[in-house]
Amino acid sequence: MLHTYIISLWMVKTCEKLPAIFICIRKHPDYFSDTHQFVTILIKMDFNIFLLFLALTILFLSYFLLDVNYFIRAVFTIFMSKFFRKPIKFYGKSAIYGIVLPMDADLLFTHMNNARVFRELDFGRWDHLQRSGLLGILYRTKGWGVVSAQTCRYRRALHMFMMYKIETRPVYYDSNNIYFEQKVISIRDEIVRCLAHVKLAVNLDLDKVIAKHFPDTVKVPAPKDLELYIDYNRVNSERLRVTKKRSKSLTLQEIENDDVNKQGEQLLDT
Repeated sequence: MLHTYIISLWMVKTCEKLPAIFICIRKHPDYFSDTHQFVTILIKMDFNIFLLFLALTILFLSYFLLDVNYFIRAVFTIFMSKFFRKPIKFYGKSAIYGIVLPMDADLLFTHMNNARVFRELDFGRWDHLQRSGLLGILYRTKGWGVVSAQTCRYRRALHMFMMYKIETRPVYYDSNNIYFEQKVISIRDEIVRCLAHVKLAVNLDLDKVIAKHFPDTVKVPAPKDLELYIDYNRVNSERLRVTKKRSKSLTLQEIENDDVNKQGEQLLDT
């Protein structure tokens, strides 16, 4: 990453004076018994050294508390999509490229971890949203979009240092949801390694937005596999709502009777 490279160059320039610190610590160990004294001596010796330690501390805390690489790559993806890539239509297909690195590996260090696939799919959607103009529409209307459901088939493994591309395209939309189909394809053999369907929920009336900003777009029916996935989400939501209503409708007497029955079952088991 660019920021890591810049900090590394700074470290090379400033670390030439680091041996003086270690010599001072070795000759005067009592001076460094207190943290405040240590910081004061650092400032007196060389302010650049103090800035170096401060920068390293901030960098360490940033990587410890935040997924810095994710945010940097998301901003970089949007920047490149806006200024250096061609716009696409709503149903247009976008593609980004990547390579499997050790940071993506599972415990065996042989292929990409399944969880990292979903992370990579995020960047594919960022690219499509920016190039299609949907991201700008959400920004201007103070809208938002969140992933409310996603599923993925892991057809083949993405092996270490394998180059791949992520193809992203919307296949269906309703009043408040956009359904993306995303494919992870290996460059070497053009095999679809992973296939995902992602439901992006937005707080806008998509029928009006599409009609206004994409007047030449003709709404197409959902593919058969996506229809089944939409039905799954609907049935699952209904089941959870029924379970929630049932738990709220239980009276105190029913709860007490249920506790008594559980105690009786425990006594019989013993």
